[in-house]
Amino acid sequence: MKLWQDLVNCALFGTERRPWQAGSGSARVEGLLRGIAPESPADRLLHAAAVVSVYRRAGAPPARSTEPPLPVCPADTLPQLGPRAAGHLKAMFKGSHEELLPVALSAMAEGGQRLPEELLPAVLDLAQRRRDLRDAIAAVSGARGSWLAAHNPDWNWLNAADIPPVEEVQTVWETASMERRMGLVQQLRKTAPGQAIELIATTWGQEKADQRAQLLGGLRTGLTMADEPFLESRLDDKSLAVRRAAADLLADLPDSRLNSRMQARLQPLLRLESKGLLRRTEVLDLTLPAGGDAAMERDGIRAQAGGGQAGEKASLIAQMLAMVPPSVWTGVFSRSPNDLLEAAAAGDWKDLLWSAWVGAAKRHRDREWALALAQALPTESTLEQLLRILPERERDGLLCRAAENAEDSVLIAQVSRFPGPWSLLLTRIVLKRIRKAGERERTVLCRVALGALPHLDVQAASEISADWPPEMADLAAGLQFKHRLLQDIRNRC
Repeated sequence: MKLWQDLVNCALFGTERRPWQAGSGSARVEGLLRGIAPESPADRLLHAAAVVSVYRRAGAPPARSTEPPLPVCPADTLPQLGPRAAGHLKAMFKGSHEELLPVALSAMAEGGQRLPEELLPAVLDLAQRRRDLRDAIAAVSGARGSWLAAHNPDWNWLNAADIPPVEEVQTVWETASMERRMGLVQQLRKTAPGQAIELIATTWGQEKADQRAQLLGGLRTGLTMADEPFLESRLDDKSLAVRRAAADLLADLPDSRLNSRMQARLQPLLRLESKGLLRRTEVLDLTLPAGGDAAMERDGIRAQAGGGQAGEKASLIAQMLAMVPPSVWTGVFSRSPNDLLEAAAAGDWKDLLWSAWVGAAKRHRDREWALALAQALPTESTLEQLLRILPERERDGLLCRAAENAEDSVLIAQVSRFPGPWSLLLTRIVLKRIRKAGERERTVLCRVALGALPHLDVQAASEISADWPPEMADLAAGLQFKHRLLQDIRNRC
């Protein structure tokens, strides 16, 4: 407003009447106004308005910041992804086979390569909604990624796992966000697991119940019997969520006191009997417990509502069995897992026992039990998790037999749950089954197999031929894209 008032005075009365001071915004227009012809005051005013309008649109010199300049990004030591491979990544960000992103990131990390700088913002933004990709992205972000994340709160998860200097650890722990603290816990569990527990203990009394439970969950990384005393003491926490989180971790430790208590409760309830007059059959039977008690609840066991009193009591046994290593029962009864599965199937509690043993095999990653259960439960939804426990050769043999022998409808339901990576033999069998299937089944199988594209062996891409049915065109294109992607990453092209 002051500039316009000065301008009006100048236009009406001439540049001699200028109330501005040297260096002011109005003063910078003075030279421009002197070029206006000495016409009537109205003409001079209109000309002056045009001058000021242009002056204002031209902008002004940027203000000088008093803040210190940003630190320079450290030099990257990892080589950058090649241009052809980067082009494949850009295509995936535009929607072309986005399901292959984890495959690409894993191949980059394996080859010691980093993302190109121009892709970092898009990749870091992607991690906002794809938390499952964060570890893979962190491995290929390089120094530039960490530098960018330090200046954008939306990306600070990338540096959440950095361990501060020793003298700053406690301050960071007391003042940082929960995400930063969890990252610190998980990183310390890899390098100094005892220090993570010491940090948690320093503020335990000030944490909310949900935060205490969350912090306990961070101890799963690097869990050992050295953590058992701390976790055992958490069973007396006033929060049910905290008690159950502590019990869940203690159950992962086969030698924990909690596991010993579970075994002591279960052994009197399970019995292996021989039944039948002409043909004796072993039957695994059980006796329902009298009910829950305070000691069970302290160990994270609670009767689940529903199913009547018998259902609630049965749930106690199911929960305890799912905690105890299944190998305990092969020792107690001197029977193999297959023998015990058959004995359970001969009794009245097959579903309860098999389901609980599935949970126990997954928890304790017992390969012998996982193999027996996977063979006994070929169509169960838990098959994928059991197969992941098995050595690759055994897993592949089971899957190849399943893919060869299953009916089309069964294969359609199962193939998406086949864990990867698939061997070349398994990939060939599935592709062969798709080609031989009827047109309707082939269409569905192609769609399902395309969803499993990250698992397919890319060597099968060389076997794609013109005689493939047209329904397989998208699957063939996806397999060839994956082949080019991995080839260019590995060849640094």
